[in-house]
Amino acid sequence: MKASKISSLVQLGRRFSVAAAALVILGAVACGRASTTTSQSRPPVPAVAASTTQTAMEPPSTEAPQVVVVLRSGQFRRVAHAVSGGARLVRLSDGSAAAELSEDFQVDSGPDLHVVLSTVAGARNGRELGSYIVLGELRSTSGAQRYAIPAEVDLSQILAVAVHCIRFNSLFAVAEVVEMPAEQ
Repeated sequence: MKASKISSLVQLGRRFSVAAAALVILGAVACGRASTTTSQSRPPVPAVAASTTQTAMEPPSTEAPQVVVVLRSGQFRRVAHAVSGGARLVRLSDGSAAAELSEDFQVDSGPDLHVVLSTVAGARNGRELGSYIVLGELRSTSGAQRYAIPAEVDLSQILAVAVHCIRFNSLFAVAEVVEMPAEQ
């Protein structure tokens, strides 16, 4: 090759490297830190079809379904971002199920945050979350919230409620929910 062609190729390679570095930095800034896996641009397809049905947590009224039984409960722990509060899976008076975030729930903000259910306990990143069920976009970074759970979900298989940045596959926080003992 001639020296001018080699010089052109070197310049093209440098431009590509700068563009790639800019994309990595953008991803790291957007979700707090970049995912450790670069081969996976989207998380795995959920085992159960995702649902975006959601209902806002409202003050008790005679028309809103009330919590009858708390099935599973747990406290959020930090994965990639600061978090506080808890989550629980509940059965409502109309027979439906919901995931609730506690009144003291608080998490850092970020892009494309969703509340998801997972059959995996102990996930330390988005890759370890496994198959998950999207309940809906996180409506607020703080306060009580309720998300409807599709009827076809087997609640006995759900081990965690998580706040997950789907765009960058970054797990912000997770609450491992354990079965509550039946009242005697």
